[in-house]
Amino acid sequence: IPFRRLTFDNLIRNFNSPNFNVLRAYFFTILIVIITLVSVAMLSSMMSYTLSRNRKGFYRWAYLLLLAGLMIPIQVILIPIIQILRTIHLILTVPGLILVYVAWYMPFTAFVLSGYIGTISTQLDESAKIDGATPFVIFFRIIFPLMKPALTSVVIFITVWTWNDFI
Repeated sequence: IPFRRLTFDNLIRNFNSPNFNVLRAYFFTILIVIITLVSVAMLSSMMSYTLSRNRKGFYRWAYLLLLAGLMIPIQVILIPIIQILRTIHLILTVPGLILVYVAWYMPFTAFVLSGYIGTISTQLDESAKIDGATPFVIFFRIIFPLMKPALTSVVIFITVWTWNDFI
C-alpha cells in the first residue's frame, strides 16, 4: 500500500455529499435503535411477567410458541415478512423496519425476562395484592425495578444487534 497517497478526500467528500449524509444516517440509526429498545423492553417485560406468573393453559402454549420463534432462522421467514410489509404498505419505511425488529427480538427477550421473573418471589405479588395494589401497580412499582439486571443484559444485546445491522 503506498502510504504517501492515502488521504481523507473520500471521507470528506462523503460527509459533504448531498446524496449520502453520514450524520443523517447516524441520526436514523440511533432513532431506530432507541424506538426498538423501548418498544421491546416495555412490551416483552409486561408479557414476560404475565407468562411467568401464569403457567397453565393458554399462557403455557403462548410461552412455547414464543420459544419456537427462537428456533426459526430469519432466512425462512424473510419472504413472508416482505409480503406482509408490502401488503400493509410499510415496506422500505422506518416504522416497518422497527416493527420487524420488535417482532424478531420479542422471543429472545421474553425467554430471558421470563426466566429472571421466575426467580422473583411471588410473595411480593401477594403482599402487594393484600395492600390493594392493582396488577399494573404490582408490575411497575415492584417487579419492573427488580428486573433491571436482566433488562440491562437484554438492552445491551438488542442495541448491538440492531446497530450492527447498519454497519
